[in-house]
Amino acid sequence: MMNNKFLNNKFSKREKRIRKTYEIEDDLYNFLEEASLTYDASVSDILNFCIAELIRTNDLKIYTSPNMKNPLHNFNIAVSNVKGLAKLSETTPFTIKSLVNMSVKNIL
Repeated sequence: MMNNKFLNNKFSKREKRIRKTYEIEDDLYNFLEEASLTYDASVSDILNFCIAELIRTNDLKIYTSPNMKNPLHNFNIAVSNVKGLAKLSETTPFTIKSLVNMSVKNIL
């Protein structure tokens, strides 16, 4: 495995990703798409960052959603984020769907 001090400071190490399907509110998904056009990151990359930040900060805020049912979208989610969401879902009253949407809302 490569280990370079310069590259380690500039890039994250690769992590295995799992294809996951989540219900995302339209306005939040639109934000992810717009951000992916602005930044050198895919929609999945940005969602992974949002989820990782939610797990790191444990900043759980209750938001109301205008829709009970939202469109399904597929993402490639880092294994650590999948595990972190599962743990948060077990230890809080929030569903994984709520946590995923919350993670994006927290960075808006």
